[in-house]
Amino acid sequence: MTGDRARWCCEDLNEAIELAAKRNKQGIRCIIDPLGELAKDPVSADEALSAAVQTIEAIASLGLHASIALKPTALGAAYDLDECLARAKELTRLAWKEDIAVELDMETRKYVDETLRMAIVLREDGQGPLSIALQAYLYRTPMDARRMDRIGAKVRLVKGAYAGDMDDFDGIMTAMLDNIDLLASMGRPFSIGTHDPRVIERIWKDRGLKGVMEVGMLKGLGDETKVKLAGKGWSVAEYIPYGKDSYAYVTRRENYLRNLSNLGVEPCP
Repeated sequence: MTGDRARWCCEDLNEAIELAAKRNKQGIRCIIDPLGELAKDPVSADEALSAAVQTIEAIASLGLHASIALKPTALGAAYDLDECLARAKELTRLAWKEDIAVELDMETRKYVDETLRMAIVLREDGQGPLSIALQAYLYRTPMDARRMDRIGAKVRLVKGAYAGDMDDFDGIMTAMLDNIDLLASMGRPFSIGTHDPRVIERIWKDRGLKGVMEVGMLKGLGDETKVKLAGKGWSVAEYIPYGKDSYAYVTRRENYLRNLSNLGVEPCP
């Protein structure tokens, strides 16, 4: 793999596993995502299912400190919600059998309710480690965070990479910090996804967050900061996607950097 794509994602599962093992040695856990989204038929959704099964089996066999990321549209949410839920249940049962956490990614606004419903159904189906991404740029996120808290799902708070309720950078920043305060007040472990040096500076000063909050960053950004935080005793995770179906994912990452540049903001090193 060459070029920018190699920055953002791994070529295949073997490469993703190698990177995860390296990060584990640095005290960083990993979230591994077999790339794929918007499956339009059972064949595509079953391919995503198979890739996720292989990922879970690899994590288990190597004893990695890693979780599996699931995208609802990769499992069929775009064309059949019941089939999507059936695949998610199969994967979750397999992961939980191996004590591997399942992390539901949040996609476009269209799928927010379906993804929340998936979390509820999976929690009713079993009691293994489950987290769900919530997006700070949606006004509904505080309500959804409380809802997920009630079912015992861990929240992974991100700014958001799709179209949200707000696109003002400072407004999203304020919403991010307000939601961090809300999650901290709930007393349950949670994660945030950020490469914003202002957010990192804010949390660095709040030692009360150290035992309850995990800082998540993407492959391709913040490598120096990840290692520094982990070395200081913070919980840190790296999101590692892999696979050939990477165009949409890479495009979102490039747009993210472009938007930061237009605002005169540099991600943390």
